[in-house]
Amino acid sequence: MHRISPGELHRFNAEPLDAVDYHFDLDYVGDGIRDHRLDVLVPHEAPGPLPVYVYFHGGGWTSGDKAPLTKYAASQAVDGMIVVNANYRMATRFQLKHMLDDGNEVLRWVARNIEEFGGDPHRIVLGGDSAGGHIAVDTLIYDRKQTNTRHTWQQDGAHPESQEVYRRLGAFVRRVSGCRSRPSQPSPRWGRRETFGHRTSAHRV
Repeated sequence: MHRISPGELHRFNAEPLDAVDYHFDLDYVGDGIRDHRLDVLVPHEAPGPLPVYVYFHGGGWTSGDKAPLTKYAASQAVDGMIVVNANYRMATRFQLKHMLDDGNEVLRWVARNIEEFGGDPHRIVLGGDSAGGHIAVDTLIYDRKQTNTRHTWQQDGAHPESQEVYRRLGAFVRRVSGCRSRPSQPSPRWGRRETFGHRTSAHRV
């Protein structure tokens, strides 16, 4: 594989894709702060309603922003989906609970508003890189009654070994973020086969 030149990398990150409509800095909470803004990227002339991909940036739970991921989000949108690229509050000023509250607020906003952009509120996928991937996963198991959406994990589940992974990851995140208490529900047993049967494709990535 040949090395990507700095010029090519800059063009990929900086040049917009013309086949996408950009809706920047929508306030999903209503308090006006930067951490509660999201972007919606909609492909041109795609037949709707479209599936929705909600994405959270990485940054070790302490840094990062949605803006550098605009080109990545657009490259996903052109394949026929609506991409929601979201910011959230971060440590050390805020704790894990606040990050997961923000994840749920993003889902609530999407459920209420995404049809206006041609999206299907019943087909939502969450993703993220690094810390953002952790927030995407934990948003699905934390205080899920807030969202009025049916989370994917209720259908597909995870391998029983994920229980121990979840426990260790949760302990680490609480330590680095200063959050001293775990989310009250559900328990880490959410991935067991007796709860979800044998549909455990989420563990075979």
